[in-house]
Amino acid sequence: MSSLCLSCRSYILEPRLQAIVSKLLQLIKSPSPEVHAESLNALASVAITSKDLFSTYYDSVITSLKKLLDDATSKSVQNNTVKLHLDNAVECIWTVAIAVGKDIFKKDAAEVMVLLLSVRLSLGEDNHSAKLTLLRAWDQLLQCLGSDFYPYMEDLIPDLLRSARLGSDSGTERVILTEKLRACELLLRLARQFKGMFSPWIDQVSETLIPLVTFHDEDIRKIAVSAMPRLLLSAKLAIETKEAPGLTNSHSHKLVVQIVPSLLEALDEETDGKNCAKILRSLTKCIEIAGAFLSKEQIQLTATGIEQVLEATSESHFSKEETVTELEKEIIKEVRRHHDL
Repeated sequence: MSSLCLSCRSYILEPRLQAIVSKLLQLIKSPSPEVHAESLNALASVAITSKDLFSTYYDSVITSLKKLLDDATSKSVQNNTVKLHLDNAVECIWTVAIAVGKDIFKKDAAEVMVLLLSVRLSLGEDNHSAKLTLLRAWDQLLQCLGSDFYPYMEDLIPDLLRSARLGSDSGTERVILTEKLRACELLLRLARQFKGMFSPWIDQVSETLIPLVTFHDEDIRKIAVSAMPRLLLSAKLAIETKEAPGLTNSHSHKLVVQIVPSLLEALDEETDGKNCAKILRSLTKCIEIAGAFLSKEQIQLTATGIEQVLEATSESHFSKEETVTELEKEIIKEVRRHHDL
């Protein structure tokens, strides 16, 4: 059923939709873990394929899914059967939310988020697989709800920070690093989505992500590097719009003088040419955003530092095919422009 639904058009499902959804809602109550899991997968496939048609059945489906989440938190989620139910129920619920859209889902969003947060509290810290499922759920629900996701940030971000701080040594298991990566990615997306409204968490997030620009895992390094200008922009916008009365120019200045040296260090340590280019672009954005918070002396020191690093790395880090010369010119020009100001 799941495969068939994913490979057909909504008009094919339409005359059969009521019968299919009714039967699947019966089957998700099955005592068989395999039947239960596949029924949830099929229900998600039906939601994806039927699109707008699924809204007719949304209320009955979301009621059943919320009950599954509630049941999962009342049992030991370390049990394999319950864990299987939980993972598939969480995946199904975000798929349904995406399928019907924000306008329909938002009336249940608060209850669903409370249930998901309760599920998270029920998990053991070593249950990385289930935590990864929840991280994906937050990401998908952020895409569905957009700005309406903001009320859940206060409860969610402390958990994201715990995951982002995992695995500090090179021998860390891949599943732990994946959880760390997904948490860092979501923190970056939240900063992009909420801009100046992200300001209440800038200090905590910057303390977590700044050290990661030199982390041993390449994917995590890339996310951390991309986050640096976003954090600066959030601080700048919060100050300009007075969304965070506690933030001042001196606060942003402190953030700048932490971020710029960390990016220079990352550039100095990076051995891949393309990654060097990304660091340089991130550094350029940081200078564009925060140049006003730096004194002329600090701008001069930054320019000198960049020149030194570029001189030391240009031959060893960049291949002949890469346009390092143009990139160097772009960076130095931007830094000098702020120095002249």
